[in-house]
Amino acid sequence: MRNEIILKQRISEEEITRLRDLLEKVSMENGSPQSLPTANGKLRRLLSIGEWAMIVILCCTLFPLVALAFLVSLLLGNFEGAMALVIFNLMAWPLVLIFWVLPIILFFVFRFIQKKTYSDEVIQINQLIYEELRVRKYIADEDLTEEARELKELYKRIWD
Repeated sequence: MRNEIILKQRISEEEITRLRDLLEKVSMENGSPQSLPTANGKLRRLLSIGEWAMIVILCCTLFPLVALAFLVSLLLGNFEGAMALVIFNLMAWPLVLIFWVLPIILFFVFRFIQKKTYSDEVIQINQLIYEELRVRKYIADEDLTEEARELKELYKRIWD
């Protein structure tokens, strides 16, 4: 069994779904259906929407403008202007927490969960397909079912 996966490119959600469907059909042929990993495509889509929502919230609350003004003030040596921005934000700290800190934290949490669920699902599918194809390694391609051949070709295209 492989411990490490090397992908040529990121697998799309459609390819993951196709791999899951083919794996399910091929494992049913053996009479020993394997339990497939949880499909997290919809969760990843919702997390992606959440990431964009956090970016929109930050942009609507002028976070990029204030951050740019702070950096420009520091770079130009206008420390009083930079301190005025810091003091203003400290006086409005509940609003800063709600509209700036929380969206930034949620953005990175959403991104982490999205990447983790993707990598876990791809690793599990890869391991299951590898086991299914290892059993069929010495069978000629023309003796394999259509689904098994398609799964083998898709597997080679993605991981080999």
